[in-house]
Amino acid sequence: MRWLFLFSLFLGALVPSGIHAQNLLSGKIIDSKTKEPLPFVNLVDTVNNYGTSSDIDGYFELNSFGQTRYLKLSYVGYETQIFDVGSASQVTIKLVKKSYSLKPVEVFPGENPAHRIVARVYNNRDLNNPEKNGSFTYETYNKFVVTADIDTTKPPRILEIDSSRLAQLDTSEIPEDFDASEFENDQFLKDNDLEDLENDTVTTQDLAEYIQNAHLFLMESVTYRKYRPPNRDKEVVLASRVSGLKSAQFAAIARQMQSFTFYEENFYLGDREYLNPISKNSTKKYLFILEDTVVNEPDTTFILSFRPRTGKKFDGLRGLLYINTQGYAVEKVLAEPSEYLEGANITIQQNYELVDKRKWFPVQLKSEIYFMFDTTPDSDRLIGRLNGYIENIELDPVLKKREFNHVVVEMDPMASAQTPEFWESKRRGEFTYKDSNTYHIIDSIGKELNFERNLYILNALFSGQVPYKFINFDLNRLMRFNGYEGLGLGLGAHTNDKFSQHVKFGAISPMDSQTRNGNLEAILVTNHTNTET
Repeated sequence: MRWLFLFSLFLGALVPSGIHAQNLLSGKIIDSKTKEPLPFVNLVDTVNNYGTSSDIDGYFELNSFGQTRYLKLSYVGYETQIFDVGSASQVTIKLVKKSYSLKPVEVFPGENPAHRIVARVYNNRDLNNPEKNGSFTYETYNKFVVTADIDTTKPPRILEIDSSRLAQLDTSEIPEDFDASEFENDQFLKDNDLEDLENDTVTTQDLAEYIQNAHLFLMESVTYRKYRPPNRDKEVVLASRVSGLKSAQFAAIARQMQSFTFYEENFYLGDREYLNPISKNSTKKYLFILEDTVVNEPDTTFILSFRPRTGKKFDGLRGLLYINTQGYAVEKVLAEPSEYLEGANITIQQNYELVDKRKWFPVQLKSEIYFMFDTTPDSDRLIGRLNGYIENIELDPVLKKREFNHVVVEMDPMASAQTPEFWESKRRGEFTYKDSNTYHIIDSIGKELNFERNLYILNALFSGQVPYKFINFDLNRLMRFNGYEGLGLGLGAHTNDKFSQHVKFGAISPMDSQTRNGNLEAILVTNHTNTET
């Protein structure tokens, strides 16, 4: 009977665990009108009192003991909502935007409580800034798309085509009855003739039809970064894919467009410099308002809105800061220019997590670049969206100085030749049919227009070189003039990547007065990075 007794104890142990098993509820939160995902929305199970927030793509997961029936959702600028989950395990929730604008009145009874929070964040900024508090390594998947926001209700705005250039090619304009399925193979481009395109144009309606099925540009990359303070930094591009191109040269664009943290005194969005709301005496220039407080034992998150004070003239930002009481660190941030200008305007979203229960570290980064033709509300815009997902974070690894050199970004030789299986394992967020279709369409067009060769030639010309087969001729050595020697002719040339990606040889003509002996130069190359000797 002893075994029966032990078996009954085992069953007894199972019963409580079954009763208190965790229930997983997942879903996505979107704007009720635009259907755009809403990041960092607060959700609370009203019965079990468990809470979470949506990520940078609007997705959330909520684990709670017992079935979740009602969710309370709150988000700055949107109506608070009680959502009936019912028996569902996966839901899509639409939030309604409030119909009001910010008031210019800045009157507070006594001390503004938000100021104390901002002061503590500023005092702890170096402790919480990953780039000033220990070494680290991580891997990032980046996805960058360029699309257009086209209003088809406006009178068509004509986009002219260089028909003389297109008429030489065996490709076609996008037809009015555009159907993505027609691009299942490259034959579509050959079955349509351009001889009738002498005076053709593309209207915004044509462009809108294309945008429904594909982006204007798509790039993906996977990079590995290692950092040792104060300034030892190296990033290796492990994989890169660019619509219309085989080259991996665009992979470094993610690093240039996106800020890693939100702690620098002055914050850059593109080529514009803004005063960071987390900076010395920022409360004198920025208005901070404590919008909400979310308690998630044992921590609390303060949600602060910020914008330039009325009458203050400086390049400022507006947005939301989510501050966690554990270390008074930035947990999430949304920021945009307080004033949009013609040209490029960049907005950012950053999501941080407490890694190894020790340090807050960015895990999701999103930048949106709006190329505005003018600042009117109904202006057509080109939009670039860059999403970065950071994984495999290692804190405080032992990194030697010899692991770093003057090269900040390197290309893995296999970066542009990774397999579909590799990309499937690395992709994060959504990879839609529209994304896949973009590669297929633009790769086909790029092959017909020879994007790769033209980009190679253009890049060489910008660098002062003319490529011919496996040799590059240096333009800046063909002709030289100065007040002492007058006009001088010369010649300089060296091998290019078509000869070898690992070693380059070159010679300088003795007609160059600075190198009368005709010096021979050798350039050693590692991972496409030149090191002259």
